[in-house]
Amino acid sequence: MGSAVGTAVQRHDVVIIGGGVYGASIAYHLSARRVDCALVEMRGLASGPTGRSSAVVRVHYSMPELAELAIRGLEFFSNARDTLGAGDVGFVRVGVLYGIGTDLAAAFAASGSVLRDRGFPIETLTPDEMRAIVPGFNLDGIAIGLWEPRSGYADPAGTTAALAERARELGATVRVNSRVVELAVQGGRVAGVTMADGTRIAADTVVVAAGPWTKRLVAQVGFELPLASERHAVSVLDAGGSALTVVPCVWSDLPRDYYARPDGDNNVLVAQQSGGTTVADPDVYEGGVSLAETEAVMLRAAPRIPGLESLGIRGGWASLYDVSPDRLHIIDEIPGVDGLYCVAGTSGTGFKLAPAIGEEVARMVTTGTSDLLRPFRLNRTFDASSELHPR
Repeated sequence: MGSAVGTAVQRHDVVIIGGGVYGASIAYHLSARRVDCALVEMRGLASGPTGRSSAVVRVHYSMPELAELAIRGLEFFSNARDTLGAGDVGFVRVGVLYGIGTDLAAAFAASGSVLRDRGFPIETLTPDEMRAIVPGFNLDGIAIGLWEPRSGYADPAGTTAALAERARELGATVRVNSRVVELAVQGGRVAGVTMADGTRIAADTVVVAAGPWTKRLVAQVGFELPLASERHAVSVLDAGGSALTVVPCVWSDLPRDYYARPDGDNNVLVAQQSGGTTVADPDVYEGGVSLAETEAVMLRAAPRIPGLESLGIRGGWASLYDVSPDRLHIIDEIPGVDGLYCVAGTSGTGFKLAPAIGEEVARMVTTGTSDLLRPFRLNRTFDASSELHPR
């Protein structure tokens, strides 16, 4: 995969802007439908927020559409080798365990029951039952647990590369180091894009899936997406071969507002679930993690997890979330510009959903509709009060 240079007008049916997991998934699913598409990325694949994702793959959501998309996402990760061939998504099935306080216990138990009724293996556990999964954890303040034994985490860069490569094998064009500088619009319809090197790509459909850069691109056509960029830090601890002993699964601690997961045998990732600081320019932010940030999240996690505070500190990274007012995706055609779509507002929980949302976006682009994506349209009220967002 490489960049192309030139001034001649190229032609594709669909151009997808953004080489993260969403852009790659959309390109794969369009190519599987035999749609002529081009995926363009301003740097390298997964070089933005995707590559800095903690890549948790889990299914619990209280919103039915999100739960359906997440279940399909887990099926993709579980069977990716058969679907994508040689591509390796790096899925590791360690299970996901949610620790839930009394304030949310009833809601989580109810949504877990709905998933069980649909046939998904999710268990509601007492604290005593949870200790079989996380021995030694201090479970003070935990009322119940939800346990997803089939879930885990994946390799975000590997997943993106595998999807993009399979799309290329199916006929897609993949361009990296190719920045889009202009969206072309003619007579109220998108007409294509212009690249920084002068290359023009004509297309009747353009999908902007550029994460925190989506808002800036769409603003060119006079529409202001209700999105903000937030910086979120992930600390990496050196477990010296004992990661699965210290944190044996993906652990989501709602009362103390953090999550932790093993990363192979040697590392443990720890991060606060909420919070984040607003970033004005997605090209200018601190990508590292300070010692103070690691100390702050350790104050949340160490009282719960024995042995965590004895681990070394490797550093970590900070990623940008593109966040909508209700922290749900925005997936829709841009008003006033036929054929211009955005896939944005993933709000830090989007990785696991990308395989299924890519398929639904391909359906929406080719047929004009997707029932599963209706809640993510721009004409909603952006009310987050009914949705629970555990990591």
